[in-house]
Amino acid sequence: MQDARCRMRGPMSGFSEALMRVLVLTSHIPFADGGELRRAHGLLQALRAAGHTADLLVLSQNRFGRTLLGYAAAALTDVGFGSGGPPDVVISLRFPCYLACHPRHVVWLCHRLREYDDLWDFYRVRWSPAQRIKERFRRWVVTRLDRWALRRAGALWAISREVAGRLERGLGLQARVLYQPPPPRPYRTDRYGPFVLWVSRMTELKRPRLAVEAMVHVQSGLSLWMVGDGPEAEAVRQYVRERGLEKCVRVLGAVSENELIRLYAECRGVLFTTYREDFGLVTVEAFASGKPVIVCRDGGGATELVSHGRNGYVVEPRPEAIARYLDRWGEDVRVAERQGEQARRTVRELQWPRVVAALLGEG
Repeated sequence: MQDARCRMRGPMSGFSEALMRVLVLTSHIPFADGGELRRAHGLLQALRAAGHTADLLVLSQNRFGRTLLGYAAAALTDVGFGSGGPPDVVISLRFPCYLACHPRHVVWLCHRLREYDDLWDFYRVRWSPAQRIKERFRRWVVTRLDRWALRRAGALWAISREVAGRLERGLGLQARVLYQPPPPRPYRTDRYGPFVLWVSRMTELKRPRLAVEAMVHVQSGLSLWMVGDGPEAEAVRQYVRERGLEKCVRVLGAVSENELIRLYAECRGVLFTTYREDFGLVTVEAFASGKPVIVCRDGGGATELVSHGRNGYVVEPRPEAIARYLDRWGEDVRVAERQGEQARRTVRELQWPRVVAALLGEG
């Protein structure tokens, strides 16, 4: 697998000597609206704003069970040419893109394949004994491919301490942490309205039902508006009906980008109930909108920018605990306003030009 395209030209120094041709690689599930694409386009825009020639190549993320074919496709992808000349540097954002061979390859990792990484125990109990045997072998292969590919990267960055910790525990590799700024959007603050916003894909790991269960205990009159779709959406709607919460919980489903920006601008704050998130764009988008965030203590990277009592709250993943802090916002809007201002100050430290400088070795 090793060839001349994969051999590094030495350390990543010298990148900042001139404007460069940069190819950004990410992977994506067709028809999905994932944060990985928003991150890729944000980086692409920042590279171009800095004067570099940049383009984006999106690889297909194969369905689970065809992972090794996806890895083979990434390894065989020719990233050594382009119209007008080859890229000077390739920046990969997630699996399996870092299998592509280029002599100057930077990785800014969102995550590896989580079923074989930090969520192995979460998923394997759901598999049959026969499937566990197959997946154990595939995990063994993928782990060794990941270690080989990421070890040869010219620079290895992680999107959060959570992801860096997974790399150290799973592969024995050290990565520097580089937080992502919010995607370029016209964020604003209109008011601190009488509802808290929940924004995520409705899956088991995002725990939408936990957010609804918290509303059973809310006493302040604050309501919950939920944005997102997914496999858990109908079960959430049914649970809302069963508990008689239709007056205080609105399940909006998918909304347009303009509508999402408006909801961020008008909510009291944001509730983010995710479990072991890689980073969580919801947090930085809420902060950019001047809104505080409640996250759960086991929220992984989602907790790293939230300072308890300053720009939001970090709470136990229990409905009663979440409700107690929602009521602090509900009973006194000034608490949310003060925390929202601190949230805006926090996110100002995250700037796309700094990300570009770090990834290209200029900082």
